[in-house]
Amino acid sequence: VKLPFKDGVPPVYFNVQRDPVSLHIPLHRFFAQVTAQSLELGLGLPELPLGCPTKRLGAAMIEHPLRALVFNAQVTIGMWRRNPSAQSMADNYVAPPLCYHLRDLDLKAIQISALLLPAD
Repeated sequence: VKLPFKDGVPPVYFNVQRDPVSLHIPLHRFFAQVTAQSLELGLGLPELPLGCPTKRLGAAMIEHPLRALVFNAQVTIGMWRRNPSAQSMADNYVAPPLCYHLRDLDLKAIQISALLLPAD
């Protein structure tokens, strides 16, 4: 199903079974960590440069962490059973101490990015 662009943000067509996915997305995690630290210190959300489209930024920042979470969910339910390296990556993604630097920051990135998206 192809839907028209809404608010100038193009839809993302991605199939985690067919298209490459990576759990290594440090830029998004850096964004999540900096924003979370800023909020903890009471500084609020970091200011975006003038002219920076928040809708596009929110959509771009939410995409890769969501791919990683979907990939992990698929591995967890056994869709990648014949790929032992996928199982190993998923185990590291959710197990302490790495989950604090991987999955937890991906969840924060999604939550923070959702704040930048319009309510509809």
